[in-house]
Amino acid sequence: MALRVIEWHCGIGGASAALGTGVEVIAAVDNHLDAVSVYQQNFPDHKVYVKNIEKLTATQVARWGAADLWWMSPPCQPHTVLGKKLDMDDPRSASLARLLRLIEELRPPNLAMENVPGFAGSQSRELLVNVMCQCGYTITEEVVCPTQWGWPNRRQRFYLAGSLDGSAGLVEPPPIQTPVAPIGTMDFIDPEQDENSELLVNEAFMERYANAVQIVDREEDQVTTNCFTSAYGRSPTRCGSYLWLPGRSGVRRFAPREILRFLDFPQSYQLPGHLSLKKLWSLTGNSLTLGATRRVLSRLSVVNRQV
Repeated sequence: MALRVIEWHCGIGGASAALGTGVEVIAAVDNHLDAVSVYQQNFPDHKVYVKNIEKLTATQVARWGAADLWWMSPPCQPHTVLGKKLDMDDPRSASLARLLRLIEELRPPNLAMENVPGFAGSQSRELLVNVMCQCGYTITEEVVCPTQWGWPNRRQRFYLAGSLDGSAGLVEPPPIQTPVAPIGTMDFIDPEQDENSELLVNEAFMERYANAVQIVDREEDQVTTNCFTSAYGRSPTRCGSYLWLPGRSGVRRFAPREILRFLDFPQSYQLPGHLSLKKLWSLTGNSLTLGATRRVLSRLSVVNRQV
């Protein structure tokens, strides 16, 4: 029997891509129309609901059917380093507050979630853990970065998994391996994108920001790219790395497809042609690292048994 999943704040479908086959997504929920369009293109068989989560009732959610697993990716902006860190006072935390109520009322057998490292010390995390403990969940938490197992992209994130099946519901994840492979040998880079004028960075930009951005060389051993964010292509700094162009004195941004590779998305994953480059940067930069997502999901016995 397929693992039945509800994917909250589904975005472009990082959790579904990490779970792969053998699952039945009975509800993928988001109110971002561009993200939903990408999701539906890649997972046409999943049931998608364009909804504001904070307005959903337990009765409405129960109509979707009983899920074995809830995946949650609540907005990270209330907890980011560059944000105001308003935590539960941030209006974007309203959907998490609603999810806490839904957990209390519906008690899904298994939960897993992802957020930025700042979530670990937040009031939001404290409220979530309190609700889960009161409901009887056994919980495991960690902050991990893909570079810990040799993946060449720094994207540190907080992960939590919980099960109502006590200690039997949780298992130890696979061991972490550390060597980082060169990005030039792992097909992360599309050489033809070197000629894409939309990605090129002009000389004025480099004169102003050369010392404030990370420029990587595809031939360098053990190089790791900085975390790509939804501001990539919009904000000049602290939103991702830039790529040195071999044989010339130039630099370009990474293409959205290349960013997806750094997030471990499969080559078969599709990006629609009707969305602008800036929108695709925003959507890919706001998604999940699949390897880290698989790691937290692998802590749940129900996932190991059925996927």
